[in-house]
Amino acid sequence: MSTIPTRVTAKQFEDHIRPCRSTAQRGYVCSIPLYKVLSYIPYRLHTGCRWERLPSEPDPTNPHKKEISWQAVYYHFHKWSHDGSWEAVLLG
Repeated sequence: MSTIPTRVTAKQFEDHIRPCRSTAQRGYVCSIPLYKVLSYIPYRLHTGCRWERLPSEPDPTNPHKKEISWQAVYYHFHKWSHDGSWEAVLLG
């Protein structure tokens, strides 16, 4: 069994990660809370699955639709990788 956490709670996100990440000035606004987006990233990094194969939970309003697309998760991962947010979290 893995000891690498693949889920982040809302409290953990607010306490440790939100202060370190960059904030959007304009553009894309995510439809789900960012702590849920962040929970998909360690799963992908730990399992090595393709971005397209990220298992996404169903949308609460429409069970036939995914909660979030893999493109949205990748967008946040890429943005946070390039602006130094991951380093700030790890050093923080």
